[in-house]
Amino acid sequence: MYRIKNFKIDDEIYMHKEDQWRYCGKIVAMTDECYGMRIPGIKGIVMTRKGVFEDQGYIGGKKC
Repeated sequence: MYRIKNFKIDDEIYMHKEDQWRYCGKIVAMTDECYGMRIPGIKGIVMTRKGVFEDQGYIGGKKC
């Protein structure tokens, strides 16, 4: 099952682009205002405001 907000640590994040779901990264940290993600090709953690994820149509969930 996927969620569109209130992501959890270890959720894999995807975005629909060009008629397919593309992997964006994995949630590895959270604060009250931000999600921290590991993104392929970038060293370290990228912190992004929670509203950005929810407004832009990302989905997330754990791999089965």
